[in-house]
Amino acid sequence: VSAINGVGAKAYHPRFHAKSNTLLYTAEQIQSNIWLYDVESMNERTTPVISSTVSDFDAKWSPDGKRIAFVSERDGNHQLWVCNADGTSPRKVTQLDSGYLLFPQWSPDGTMILVTSSHEGDFDVFKVSADGGPMIDATPDVSGCMIGTWSADGECIYYSKDFSLFKLELASNKSTLVANGSWIGHESTDGNTLYHSNIVIGSSEGWLLYEKPTDNLDPYDLGKLVHADIRMQMPQTFYTRENKLFWLGWDENDTQKIDKPLMTMDPNSENPLQISVIRNLPDLYHNIDLSLDGKQALIPRQPKAESDIMIFKHPPLR
Repeated sequence: VSAINGVGAKAYHPRFHAKSNTLLYTAEQIQSNIWLYDVESMNERTTPVISSTVSDFDAKWSPDGKRIAFVSERDGNHQLWVCNADGTSPRKVTQLDSGYLLFPQWSPDGTMILVTSSHEGDFDVFKVSADGGPMIDATPDVSGCMIGTWSADGECIYYSKDFSLFKLELASNKSTLVANGSWIGHESTDGNTLYHSNIVIGSSEGWLLYEKPTDNLDPYDLGKLVHADIRMQMPQTFYTRENKLFWLGWDENDTQKIDKPLMTMDPNSENPLQISVIRNLPDLYHNIDLSLDGKQALIPRQPKAESDIMIFKHPPLR
């Protein structure tokens, strides 16, 4: 007995066609849609703003708030899509045949989008026009990079490699190690401060959040710990908006559908403040986005697992 390549897990009720090599079966599909929430009241729309019969995730508002970039599997592969802010007129930006794609990040002027993709084999950071076009390696002299973000002025990008954070000047293509042991970097709105997530080595306590001046390029000077109570289970789940910090806290339940508190803190605060709890986040990987004023959020939500009927054309059996 051997598995049939191409069918995958959670397939049941198989039926072969009597005169061909076609297999009909039912498969469990775990999907996520993207919902619009009011951050303070956490009131959600009655329907998701972006949805399909497969997973849609990693939604990001454009700087002017008029468009949303998101990742979807709706054509069978991970692709970058862009739609209007209300979810209408979705348009595929990339044309990938294989690999993963995640973590889209708009440039400050809204013309380009950074993504992390493995379509060439290893993961790397690429940039692509928001209107579509070829994917360009954003770090041509370095491979194995992940999770690219823009500087506030759009002249540099930050990326992660070998569990450390680098800064790349786009004009000179010069990379500099800026934070040893850190993964994700976000500049403050004014571009003066770099916030970065740094892993707690040898511990299950997750990721800590540090801040330091953007002109401090000493990779072993992590800067100031933002607050001792800030702990994140994923390095990318923090956001800077109007010089306020937002982040997703620790899971409230050890279940497949994740519930996490949404936290905030401004420079004048002494302690973090919990705004609300975001429920039914997808397990393993999830990322939200906040509007520029921090009042609305785009959230991937995994309501349930559904079943689809699948057709699989198998090579002749011997």
